[in-house]
Amino acid sequence: MIYKNCFLEMDYEINNNQIEINKIIQCPEDLYLPDDLRGYPIVKICEHACENLKNIKTLTLPEHIKTIGKYAFSGCCNLTSTNFPSELVGIDDYAFAECSSLKSAQLNNGLINVGNRAFFSCTNLQFLNIPASIRFIGKEAFAYCSSSLTEIKLKSGIKKIPEGAFSGMMFLKSINIPESVEKLEKLAFNNCGKLEKVEFDTVLLDSIGDYAFANSMIWSLTSMHLPEGIVSIGNSAYENCEGLTSIVFPKTLKYIKQRAFANSGLHDVKISKNIEVVSKEAFRNCEKLQYVHLESGVRIIEDSAFENCTNLKQILVPKTVSSISPTAFNNCPNLKVLKEGKDYQIEVLYSL
Repeated sequence: MIYKNCFLEMDYEINNNQIEINKIIQCPEDLYLPDDLRGYPIVKICEHACENLKNIKTLTLPEHIKTIGKYAFSGCCNLTSTNFPSELVGIDDYAFAECSSLKSAQLNNGLINVGNRAFFSCTNLQFLNIPASIRFIGKEAFAYCSSSLTEIKLKSGIKKIPEGAFSGMMFLKSINIPESVEKLEKLAFNNCGKLEKVEFDTVLLDSIGDYAFANSMIWSLTSMHLPEGIVSIGNSAYENCEGLTSIVFPKTLKYIKQRAFANSGLHDVKISKNIEVVSKEAFRNCEKLQYVHLESGVRIIEDSAFENCTNLKQILVPKTVSSISPTAFNNCPNLKVLKEGKDYQIEVLYSL
């Protein structure tokens, strides 16, 4: 069915006494969608309904809208503002992707789902409110919203921070991980170069995903205290975090995976007894690293684990260590490696 007046032309259909907008055919710069048509409430903007409509500058959504479909407003590059009515529960994949002029996303309390790349590359976004009602955030939902957005406050209720959710937000300075979060997936905060503060309020989180903070904290964030309960730090999780000078590992930590802290700015590291393996290249190219304390319980030091740590001075290898790769300490010219012998007497394993 077609609705048409002097300013607006759109295709819609009526289902169960509710209206779904299929396509906006013609509209003004200031797009106002009425709350109802023919006495029926408008509840859905369907897939691709307004995709790439470059003339839209402001958008007013109907008060009874419940769902914004996939790609509904994707590519509306001149859209600067929109409302999010109180009855809205779902924003689907790519719904506002590449709305590069959008300045604010004051998401409504009552919203439950934000789809994959829903606000991807909204490069001028300056304000983002994520309400407590949110239960699901899709992959790369807010990735590369990299303008002047400096702070994000997540509310308790979110169980997962998915792959790439906030990656590429180059001006982001502060983020909190709320108490409800159980998973922090790969690339979650990758390429957040100005990150200064990460607060962990959760006790449910058991792992830091691969590349989760890689290429972040390049300048400002200097220390991090990981909460108890974390068991694993993923591959390259903190790689290239040049500003990170110290980190406190929880007693629950068992796995530091490959290249987890490669090229980071760490000065000293204490590896607890629960970590049996120092993985391949885990601390490779940490040129500022000077002190490493391996607690009794560590068994294996893998290939290039501390390679090119050119300022590393001394490391005490506990007697529990049964295998050290020949390349574990490659190009550590100032290093003296000490090993606990029988009766805990210290012997020089080798000195470079």
